Amino acid sequence: MKAGTWHRWFNKGTIALIPVSMSAIALLSDTAVIAQVTPDRTLGSEQSTVNRNVTINGRNGDRIEGGARRGANLFHSFEQFNVGNGQRLYFANPEGVFNIIGRVTGRGASNISGTLGVQGNANLFLMNPNGIVFGNNATLDLRGSFVGTTANRLQFGTQGFFGTNDPQTPPLLTINPSALLFNQARPGKIQTQSVADAGESLAGNPLLGLRVADGQNLLLIGGEVAIAGGLNALGGQLGLFAVKAPATVELSADSRPSLQQPVRQLSRSSRGNVLINGGALLNVRADHGGEIQINAEDIQIRENSILRAGIDQDLGNRDSQAGDIILNATGNIEISGSNVLNSLIGMGTSGDLVIRGRSLVLNEGAILSAATLSQGNAGRVVIQVAGSAVLTESATVFNTINPDAIGSTGGIFLEAGSLTMTDGAELVANTNSTGDVGNIIVRVRGDARLSGVNSQGDPSGILNVVRPGGIGNAGEIRLSAGSLSLTNGARLQTNTRGQGNAGNVIVRVRDRFLLDSEAAGIQDLTGIFTAVGTDGVGKGGAIDIQSGSLVVLNGAQLTANTFAQGDAGDITIQVREQAIFDGSNNNYQTADDRNEVVRSGVFSAVGERFTDGTIPAFGNGGDIRLSANQIKLRNGAALGTAVLSGSRGDAGSITITATDRVSVDGRSRNRDASSIRTQVNPGAVGNANGIQITTDRLTVSNEGLLQASIGGDGKAGNIRINSRILELFNGGRLLTTTAGSRPAGDIDLRVDDRITLSGQTSGLFASTERNATGRGGSINITTHQLAVSDRAAITVSSPAGRAGNLTIAANQIRLNQGRLTAEAGVGSGAEITLQGLDSLLLQNNSLISAQASDNATGGNVTVDAPNGFVVAVPEQNNDIIASADQGRGGNISITAQGIFSIGQQRSSPQNQTNDIDASSRFNQSGTVTINQPDIDPSQGLIELPTDVVDRSTQIARGCTPGSDESSRFVATGRGGLPISPDQPLRDRAIVSLGWVALDSERSDRQSIPLQATESQSQDERSLEQVDSSKSAVMEASEFSRDANGKVVLVAQAQTEEVVGEHVGDRVCLERSP
Repeated sequence: MKAGTWHRWFNKGTIALIPVSMSAIALLSDTAVIAQVTPDRTLGSEQSTVNRNVTINGRNGDRIEGGARRGANLFHSFEQFNVGNGQRLYFANPEGVFNIIGRVTGRGASNISGTLGVQGNANLFLMNPNGIVFGNNATLDLRGSFVGTTANRLQFGTQGFFGTNDPQTPPLLTINPSALLFNQARPGKIQTQSVADAGESLAGNPLLGLRVADGQNLLLIGGEVAIAGGLNALGGQLGLFAVKAPATVELSADSRPSLQQPVRQLSRSSRGNVLINGGALLNVRADHGGEIQINAEDIQIRENSILRAGIDQDLGNRDSQAGDIILNATGNIEISGSNVLNSLIGMGTSGDLVIRGRSLVLNEGAILSAATLSQGNAGRVVIQVAGSAVLTESATVFNTINPDAIGSTGGIFLEAGSLTMTDGAELVANTNSTGDVGNIIVRVRGDARLSGVNSQGDPSGILNVVRPGGIGNAGEIRLSAGSLSLTNGARLQTNTRGQGNAGNVIVRVRDRFLLDSEAAGIQDLTGIFTAVGTDGVGKGGAIDIQSGSLVVLNGAQLTANTFAQGDAGDITIQVREQAIFDGSNNNYQTADDRNEVVRSGVFSAVGERFTDGTIPAFGNGGDIRLSANQIKLRNGAALGTAVLSGSRGDAGSITITATDRVSVDGRSRNRDASSIRTQVNPGAVGNANGIQITTDRLTVSNEGLLQASIGGDGKAGNIRINSRILELFNGGRLLTTTAGSRPAGDIDLRVDDRITLSGQTSGLFASTERNATGRGGSINITTHQLAVSDRAAITVSSPAGRAGNLTIAANQIRLNQGRLTAEAGVGSGAEITLQGLDSLLLQNNSLISAQASDNATGGNVTVDAPNGFVVAVPEQNNDIIASADQGRGGNISITAQGIFSIGQQRSSPQNQTNDIDASSRFNQSGTVTINQPDIDPSQGLIELPTDVVDRSTQIARGCTPGSDESSRFVATGRGGLPISPDQPLRDRAIVSLGWVALDSERSDRQSIPLQATESQSQDERSLEQVDSSKSAVMEASEFSRDANGKVVLVAQAQTEEVVGEHVGDRVCLERSP
């Protein structure tokens, strides 16, 4: 290897690949080393000596003796320190010595290619600032701990230092080493590639590489650390620390040197890099204990390398506690195609897996796992990065209870500045056996992006599940982010397919939450899914979302289902701004093995549908609650709850609240309507809970649909709308139906301002299917204005049963080619009640009908407008009908101030008259009752004088008889009813519906002109002063509507020309020809 290659890589500040091969390292460590141990003379008379070719542990080797003893510490100092290939080099361990400390004061690195050991139980410290290299065949033979470091000073508390840069006889350093100091310009590197035989683990598994005695610690602390072989500290601490000068690394001051926990944080500039590659194996798994701790600026684990901790097979007991795996970087951490495992295979409790850094990359199938495979609990997986966390190429983080295990898991916690998960990357917590699974908690300060599936079809996502055969509860998924996107098959999922409850999914997004399934197939739907899965017994998880905005596109879904035994969870969505659900999947196809559809939306189902039938379930569906400023469903998107055939349970309710508006618009490419539905299918048993919408404006258009239906055995759901404006256009419908023997649900509308229904098939419908025997639902409407036009309709019907009633409380109703109908086929007909009216206007073949077919009695129609008017435009075939076929006709009752252009007669489609018809085709007709308010005959009359007047003085003499002149007497009324139907009024005079209030306090006569459409002549009529408490009634012959939509009555003058309007004394007029 060229000099400086490692240095150049580690100082890039990145985690790029090393541009050299491990064979180059092997060449350096095995063939270019001169096996030499050369003591220096810095210790004077206590200098170290090498006793060669002695028998050590039954084999030939070399022993280092002498040194400077200070209490329990023995110090050695060397000019060079190397161990050749096949050489066995041991330190003598005098009695009472617990720490053997060797320093190298020369300039060369130490190359260890043979065996380095201690003839005793002491810990061994090897300090060479120039570097330490362990070759392929390097081994350690120690019963104590080993510290290999490229520091240049070793601190002993407050007693002093033992260093390489100021070589001298050590002072009185009798306590355990407390810290490593790096003060040189460039600390050397530590490299190991050892794959030598290291015996067997306590579980009988072969070990390779460097090994310390079980329960002891192995620490490598240098400027940079590279591991390409094996390191084993079973039950002890395996610590790697890369340090740049100046820096201090603190050690524990007990009998086993270890890295302090937690490690004192060093600045980014004070750390070097750690590389683990070439299939390296770092192993601390034993019967208890065992910790791996790596501290660096950048950490890179590559090429099928493994970090392994936990409790090994057949080892441990209930009180056994395994240690943690801790990766602590001030820079980047990359784990590529490698595994970091903290597993409980024996008995006890495994430790945590903790990763902290500036950024994290997991790729090429990398695995992080804290799991239990036996009896005991698994620890947590904790990931904390200040910047980006990127998981890709099937990288997976596991926290699991494996088959045959008994225990629980600690969960997964991930915190990052941003998160990207692609190509099948997953966070997975599950139980395959007995025990509860911990929560998965993800906190992202910025953007979180989950996208795509891998080549095997596994989605990118976060999953917390009880798998088949599992007994226990799944944990929750809690995800918070600045913005969040799930695309192209990515998902969040909790379910139970064993015995236990699925966890909740809780999502908090500050800004935009996007779900888009555009590039995913039907098997890879994008979304959030909770379920009681097939064969599961338990409760499904809830979905709880809060976000700034929500966009669900191209078949993405949010579902909470039950496919087996148990209730589905609720779905609650709260959006600060817009919630948009749009379209269906581009790759639409029939689902072969699941009941999910490819329409965008929110769904909760009881039961699972396959192409060859439905698998029944037993439990209640979840409720859907959605609130936002604006909510839009378009191009086939839907919100729905259902109980499928063969299943038992109630469908969930749907509650929608929007501050501004709700719109349901259009159809998908395969003609599925955008819809909000709750239903119980035929063959199911359960109640269909209703739909409730509260908003300022609700628009259902272009065949959009709101539907509550019952096809099985149960109670239907109702549709309730509370809004200011309701609009149904171009086939938009609100519909309640029954397909069986149970009643359909009702439609209740409370709309403050206006309801507008327009377009063929648009309308409100509470009905029964053709062969159903259940009662149809009722429709109840309260509003100010109702307009039904262009063949739109409001209908209650039951072709084979009893229909519900239609009740409308409105100030104004206008039908322009519109229909209000109640149709019954059995029993008493349905009733139509219109009440509180100021005006009812019928135009262009409009119809109000309570008809009955077969033997049913005609329904009743009640129009209540005691202070208003009923007006039908003449000769436009506008009818009010309560007829029957073979049953008795119904009853029609109309109460109004005035009724215009419509009268009682049999209705016929061929005539163009406006008819009121309560007839029966083959039976007795019903009754028609017209009620108009009584009029006080004394109203507006003027009290006559008591004095008798001489009549002769009141009659003017006429013109001469026989002459061409003639006289005419004209009497013009001044309010009240006209004296004669022939009494003339001014042409096109318009009298407002309100009465003119006259000042009764004045005794003199007042001249008050009538409001007219044309200027009156100077000879205006005056009104005699009357009692203002009385009101005159004037007959009208036409009506008109002003700019505000208010109906006014028009009094039109006779067409016969009036030659003179005032007759004075002896004024004769010419006759009109």
